[in-house]
Amino acid sequence: MHEIASRPTSSIVAAAAALLLVSAGLFCLSAWYLHATYYRSGSMRQVLVGAQAPTVFLFDVMPIFVLAFSLLGIVTSLELFRLRERARTAVIILCVVALAGPIFAMTLFLAAANDRGRAAINAAYGLFIYGALFLCMLPFSIWWLVLFSRQNVRSQFH
Repeated sequence: MHEIASRPTSSIVAAAAALLLVSAGLFCLSAWYLHATYYRSGSMRQVLVGAQAPTVFLFDVMPIFVLAFSLLGIVTSLELFRLRERARTAVIILCVVALAGPIFAMTLFLAAANDRGRAAINAAYGLFIYGALFLCMLPFSIWWLVLFSRQNVRSQFH
């Protein structure tokens, strides 16, 4: 049996700090976008009902999902510092979601790229934004997945 560590190792601290920074950054960006969008319109219902094209709807809905998962990332990172097993499991799940979310959004935007006019511009813009998000999250997701799947790291959590 491995001895349960009372303090996280430097690799776990670095991963938890990176998760906290990335999640806080995504939370702030999503909150800023939602505030800027809904403050001008007056209500969320008006914006979502007014979304004629699916790409416009995606621009309104996807930040809500990013906001929710970034909040989960912030809570998870704080639990990683306490070496909770559920936090280690949540990070592994967040690694997959962090890559699957932008891929799903890019697929939807790519499907809408056949449209003309404003919908095509929104689709191209969405592909760019979520493609950049995917490329930024890829190294973090691989790092967290490899780190938290290792047996010697797994044994430190309780």
